[in-house]
Amino acid sequence: MTATPPHDALTDSALPAADAASDEAATSWPRRIVVGLDASNHSHAALAAAVALAGRLHSELEGIFVEDINLLRLAELPFAREVRFGQTARPVQGEEVLRGLRARAAVLRRELEDVAEQSKISSSFRVVRGAVAGELLAAALEADVLALGRMGHSLSRRARLGSTAVSYTHLTLPTNREV
Repeated sequence: MTATPPHDALTDSALPAADAASDEAATSWPRRIVVGLDASNHSHAALAAAVALAGRLHSELEGIFVEDINLLRLAELPFAREVRFGQTARPVQGEEVLRGLRARAAVLRRELEDVAEQSKISSSFRVVRGAVAGELLAAALEADVLALGRMGHSLSRRARLGSTAVSYTHLTLPTNREV
């Protein structure tokens, strides 16, 4: 699977020019770029942008996939049901949800490894379990740059930013500014 950025993703033309001054800066900052991955199209765009940035600045890239603890807790509730379009509701199976998350993480790990190898950048991947925004914030505190997709899997096409991305804007923007 190839990460193809949409028209609004970071491109090489948006990156700093590669010269002696930028080469010197590249060895000092950013050393580590973390990208949150969830298999959405926006997540793939964030990965493509992070790979381009890491390649240009000679940074290490770390992919992180969060096994959403709230989804796993929901799956354990006896009344939880899954509804798919055109089908009847069926009970949610906790083990099936966990297997699905692990399968998705494995696909994302391979994708990250493939694009990192093609781009000749150092990469790593880890899976953590917890609240998505909290786990990504913890990862961001250990990194120089955090790359996130604009939004993950959402039924609403009207949202300008997903809930995880919005939670980070509130950490950096004054509360009286609109996102």
